[in-house]
Amino acid sequence: MPGPRVQVRRDGAPAVGARSAPHRGTVRLTRRGRIVVATLLATLGLLLVALAWMVAAGRAQAAEHGLPQGAVYRNLTSVIVHPGQTLWSIASQAEPNADPRLVMQLITELNALHGTSIEPGQHLWVPHS
Repeated sequence: MPGPRVQVRRDGAPAVGARSAPHRGTVRLTRRGRIVVATLLATLGLLLVALAWMVAAGRAQAAEHGLPQGAVYRNLTSVIVHPGQTLWSIASQAEPNADPRLVMQLITELNALHGTSIEPGQHLWVPHS
């Protein structure tokens, strides 16, 4: 089936009111399409602004709460485990006035232990009073 017929004047220009053939390779959006594209672009812009704000807020919070180098170890002592010692006994000696269960939990977290078992010769960071 042939394409649409276009009336052409003698000088080669299309006649008034005649439709010319559509341009190939161009995209024409409908009103709904323009609304969808504008909404997507606005959403993307808002997401980028929110992401930038969260990064800036995180950096500011990290800068405010930064501890001086070595401040973590200021209230800790390095202990070498002797044969027969348990985490309970080390916790009781480290903080005699505190609940040994809480001190054991702190020692476990400080030393990244995977339980309460310790071995002789092992180095542990423990809090000191």
